[in-house]
Parts: sequence; structure tokens; C-alpha cells
Amino acid sequence: MEEHILYGDMTEEDLNRSYESLGCMLYRSLKIKGSEIFQIDAVTGKSQTHNDVLHLSCNLAQNLKLKGLKSGDVITICCENRLEYAIPLFATLYIGVVCSPLNPAYTTDELIHSLKITRPKYLFCSEQTLPTVIAAVKRCHFITELVLISDSSVPEYNFNYKIIMFSNLIKPLHPLIRIDDFKPEEFDSHLQTAVVLCSSGTTGLPKGVKLSCANLETFIRGAKSRHSSGETERLLGLVPFYHGYGYGMILTSAVTRLQMILLSKFEEHLFLSTIEKYKVIDIENGTSLGPGAIGELCFRGPQVMQGYFNNERATKDAVDSDGWLHTGDLGYYDEEGYFYIVDRLKELIKYKGYQVAPAELEALILSLPEVKDVAVIGLPDEISGELPLAFVVKQPDSDISENDIIKFVASKVSPQKRLKGGVKFIDAIPKNPSGKILRRLLRDSLKIISKY
Repeated sequence: MEEHILYGDMTEEDLNRSYESLGCMLYRSLKIKGSEIFQIDAVTGKSQTHNDVLHLSCNLAQNLKLKGLKSGDVITICCENRLEYAIPLFATLYIGVVCSPLNPAYTTDELIHSLKITRPKYLFCSEQTLPTVIAAVKRCHFITELVLISDSSVPEYNFNYKIIMFSNLIKPLHPLIRIDDFKPEEFDSHLQTAVVLCSSGTTGLPKGVKLSCANLETFIRGAKSRHSSGETERLLGLVPFYHGYGYGMILTSAVTRLQMILLSKFEEHLFLSTIEKYKVIDIENGTSLGPGAIGELCFRGPQVMQGYFNNERATKDAVDSDGWLHTGDLGYYDEEGYFYIVDRLKELIKYKGYQVAPAELEALILSLPEVKDVAVIGLPDEISGELPLAFVVKQPDSDISENDIIKFVASKVSPQKRLKGGVKFIDAIPKNPSGKILRRLLRDSLKIISKY
């Protein structure tokens, strides 16, 4: 079996190496690069140096410690991509506080579910996300402080919580304190959880993915080796920072010569003008298989997550006893070691880079009394990848319409989860004897329809 396992360039010694604290690595890198530009807001043109980020993140770390936050406590960030985003990310790494970034497009119910996973003490938000955050915090009493990242004053809300201005938390404790007087804390990189990212939820609602400092350090070192020319390169910061890849881009920019050109959201003309202006971007039995054989792709190494936050059962389902992460992707590799993904075991819908879990949408649609049964699949789309499409079985005598279901779902979920593929009414959902939905048959039915 071992002969069919492909290895990267890491040795066993690399896998077990005890790295320095990630906070110390970032602190040193920011300090070395000093006055170099760290990131630029593509809309306003405002820039931020590594020194700016260093000073503000150190100030925030000291203030959070003064307020009683300690290693293992959790803070959440729920806002769009913006220059301030990196500051709490780095501050938490300095003092061992866990960061849990969330999707700013979440509805109130989605936000509440994610907050209940990690139960953060502090929640950082923007004016854009404040209304949804306030609605969620009213039902999440474990949050003790709400921090508003804004250039203006706090808007008036009928709200029992005191809203703290971010600008007050990034002021130095004392004007005479120097950055050299602040030292990040040391932690065991393999044991210290750095961030909890929300999964897309392949079999239901999202879970919290725990990544250790060692996981992130492995990612950073790999990225650093790919950008070791010493010349400054520009990176388009369009991927949301709450996303694992977006979060990783911030860390990578801090330790390499990558300069982030930040976009808070995708707008076609702004996207193209930014590229023009800044010029951007460079199964059965578990046995391993040889080249050309299709099977589930599994990975093991220091970059693999610690597990799901407070969810041991889900962790065991995803990571086996030998440390292999089972991706749920079906694929193969060729004689040269190139990988190809051909299908998925886990029934995720991939919409514009987002992962949408059919089970979440199915549970939501089934809450409608007019619906007897439902199955959601991805409708292939040239532009978006896949569009969520619902096959619905009506209750007897129900007159619910396609538009009724589409509008109901849109009112409950984020934009990427909406039924952009539409609704099709059928007499019965095809299932196997154990009750599992035969989604392949539903996908095949679409192919048959498309021929006519």
C-alpha cells in the first residue's frame, strides 16, 4: 500500500518539527519590512505599511490583555475585506487568543449558529454588518463586547450592549511605550489553536475547523518558498478574508514580498481597472491506488487541521486514526504526479468558489408544511460552476409555487445558497433501500432534459 502514497518534499523531521510561535514570526517579519507597503485599498487608494500594522496590532493585543482576554479565549470578526482586518488577526496570534472570522453575508440565523460553535467574548464588525450582528448578539449572551470598525461615530441603536469603537482599542496604553517593549507570547505551535474557520457543512450546518499555529506555519513556509525572489509582487485581495484562502493570503503577505491590493467585493469595472492600474496576479475498501485509478483523495501532513471545534465525532469522520484527512473528492493522479478531480463523494455544490451544502437547504425547504420531500443538487453553469437546484415533492393538494420556495430560501440564507438553479416539482425523490438520495439519477435526468 505504501508504494501508492505520494509525498511532497517534507521529511519526517519536518512533520514533527517544533516551530517558533507564529505570533513571533509575524512580529519579526512586520518589524523587518518596516516602511514597505503591506496593502492598498483599491477603492480609496489608502495604503498601510508593515509598521502601521505592527504598531496597531501590538496596541490592540495589549489592550485585549488588559481587558482580561487570555490564551484560549475566542474573538470573532464579521466584516467585509478592509485594511483593518489584519490588525485583530495578528493581535490574537501574539497573545494566544483564538480568532473566528465569519462570513459578512450571513443571515441572522446563520450567524447565530456559527457564534454558538465558538462562543466568542468579543465580536468585531463593521457598519455594513452591524444590523445583522446586533440581531444575533441579542440571542448570544456569551458575547461581552461589541467592537465597531468604522471611520464615523456609532449609529444609534436600541441595544443594551455598549458598542466600543475600534479606534479606541488600537491606541497605545501609554504614549511612551515602544514597540520594542512588547513581546509576543511563546506557545507550542502544534497544540495552540490559532483560528477556527467555518466549514461549508457537507452533511448539514457548518462546523468549526480548528487550525493550529503549526498548520498555518506550514502554509506560510510553503508560500514563502514560492515567493523567494526578493522582489515585490502584487496580489489581488479579492478572496474574502474569512475564507481559509483569504486568511492565508494575509499571513503570507506579512512574511513575503507580496503586496495586497484589497477589494471589499467583486465589481466588474473596479476589478478590471484594479488589474490595469496595479498590474496583480501572477471506495470502497480504503486501499491506496496507483496512477490512473479513481479513488478518494486523502492528505496527511502538518497543514491538516486539528479537527472540528467541540465536535469530536465529526473530526473522527473526517480524519482517520492514521491522520489522513478524507476530502470526499474523487480523483486520480497520473505518472507525473499531477492530480485530477473528477467527482465528489461529499455532495457539495460549488458556486463561484463557495461550497454550498445540499443538506442545509433541504432541511430548510422541508420546514415548509407544503413540502413532502426534497433533494438539492448542483446545476452545471458555465459562469458560476454550479447553481443550487431543488427537486421538490409537494404535499397532496398543495399549491405552493416555484417562486414561493425560491423567495422563502432567499429570505433565510446567504446569496451563494439561494436557489439560482430554480425548483423542479417531481412525484418522488429517487432513493436507495437505506433512504439515501440518489443524486446521480437526478443529475442524469437533467442531462436527458437538456437533449430535447
